Amino acid sequence: MEDYLKKKVDESFYQILQKIKNILEEELNLTPPNEKQLKEGLSISLQKEDIYDEWIEYIETLPLPEIEKIETIDHNDGPHVKIIYKLEKPEGKIVRKIKVKSDGKINIYNYLIFDIEYNGLKIKVETEYDSYGNLIFRLGE
Repeated sequence: MEDYLKKKVDESFYQILQKIKNILEEELNLTPPNEKQLKEGLSISLQKEDIYDEWIEYIETLPLPEIEKIETIDHNDGPHVKIIYKLEKPEGKIVRKIKVKSDGKINIYNYLIFDIEYNGLKIKVETEYDSYGNLIFRLGE
């Protein structure tokens, strides 16, 4: 990846990461989860259509510099191919999973993954947007 493009990708990553972390922090302050919820896993879904365009710009259309895995999976209807791209930084990572089915159907999933400290616990956060404009956080140890 060219240096100028890599710099743009990094800037976009840090910009959306900070925005998403701020949204999560606000939500955790409004509705604080207990330790049991965090250890067992907690899903938070928010109507956040207002930043969906930024998610598309900074996550879904961002060129990712590394291929983590390519695999072929045999299914009854024929082989499926799964490709996983990533951008990984110490602060978090973006993962794009692309699944190509034998009938040509393509599914693309984008995740923003990072860790937070909350009440002395280190919590892994996986973030995605669903097709209805909901920003979904999955939290767990």
